[in-house]
Amino acid sequence: MYFLDASDLSADWLKNLAIFICSGAAVYAAFKKQPTPAKMPQPLEVKPAAEYATASGVQAIASRVTLLDNDVSAFKTAIVTQINGIKDEIGRQGEQRAVRINERIDDLVLAIGELRGSDKAHGSQIESLVQTIVHRRAARGASAT
Repeated sequence: MYFLDASDLSADWLKNLAIFICSGAAVYAAFKKQPTPAKMPQPLEVKPAAEYATASGVQAIASRVTLLDNDVSAFKTAIVTQINGIKDEIGRQGEQRAVRINERIDDLVLAIGELRGSDKAHGSQIESLVQTIVHRRAARGASAT
């Protein structure tokens, strides 16, 4: 007793079996095949130079750069000189302002000292001190010009 008898095999059954085996083999071959890596282009392309630099051309460029550097240095020196002059002028003006302010303060200190020195401050004394301060300022203004 065999499991299959040759008389049970029909032509259709064998045909279906052959199609099944062939299709399975095709699917297996498709998955088994590995794709080939893509060829990447070379990152560096070497080409001949369109124009070569000559020694005289390089020297001309170097001399031009030197001239420009000298011009920039001269300009920088002129700017620094101007800035230093402006800085000195601002310092002189500040000193003059300080002297004028100190003169005003000195006048006030003298007037206050004279008021404190008197036993009784009368209106006429205050008036004379104010006139003294005004005359001193006028005298300083006339001597400064």
